[in-house]
Amino acid sequence: FTAIRGHRYITIENLGKYFDTVQTIQLVPLRIYISTQNGREYLLAYHYKFRKPMFFRLDNIRSITPGPVESRYEKYEGFADKFDENLWGVSTGGDYSVDHVELTLRVGDEESYIIDRLEREKRHGRVEAVDEHTYRFVADVYDAGELVTWARTFIGRIVRFESDNRYVVDRFYDDIRRMAEMYGGGDPQ
Repeated sequence: FTAIRGHRYITIENLGKYFDTVQTIQLVPLRIYISTQNGREYLLAYHYKFRKPMFFRLDNIRSITPGPVESRYEKYEGFADKFDENLWGVSTGGDYSVDHVELTLRVGDEESYIIDRLEREKRHGRVEAVDEHTYRFVADVYDAGELVTWARTFIGRIVRFESDNRYVVDRFYDDIRRMAEMYGGGDPQ
């Protein structure tokens, strides 16, 4: 936090992906995020070597050595702001490509709290009224898979779940189908 507030770059000793190596990495620390999937804390930092914002699990960072003030800090903050526009959680899906997602819901006369919840939880998405009782949540995110758990909380009101990421759509409807089988319901489509 001192490095973030002081606009300093840092050198970290970071455990590798499979915990068998320690990497020394120079970064510009920008923000702290918490995963929507598992609650882990991550540092969003500009990685000098790869020239892009990246996440680092805080519990994998073994040491931090602060460096001098980064004279281009505002530039890197701008990269983080742009990067954040398509985040749902902390996953980038690996390749930083963007998935389009649409969740259409049917809302009853006495359920304005559902619309309020959509507005409150939409993050960088938007909520559109289709008609008096139908609303659509639309977002472009790095990893549509991160939305699935949240979208499932609207079961019973979901008219359609769509994405240009076919794997995520198939997983969503497969989860619903399996749940319906477990509890004796019909086919969700």
